[in-house]
Amino acid sequence: MTLITDHKNDIEWASRDEALELESYISQVVKSLGHPEALVTDESYVSDFLCIVDEQEANLELSKACLELGMTFDKKELVISVARRLKDEKTNSL
Repeated sequence: MTLITDHKNDIEWASRDEALELESYISQVVKSLGHPEALVTDESYVSDFLCIVDEQEANLELSKACLELGMTFDKKELVISVARRLKDEKTNSL
């Protein structure tokens, strides 16, 4: 699955069903990381959206994103995996 999200025109390739199902959750994840305009693919890691110059700043960004989403995740996780868990957590909390 490859998904481009720019909040104006969303384009999905391949696995359209999963992209549509997770689209809002993927958007929430990248928005929490400070990149609502981000290009997200099935190979995008959380670390791709964190500060690469300063490890301490990257950890702070990650902590803020976890707090915003109300769940913990690691910078080594795939964005789509975080989006799946976010969806599951929100679905289970209803």
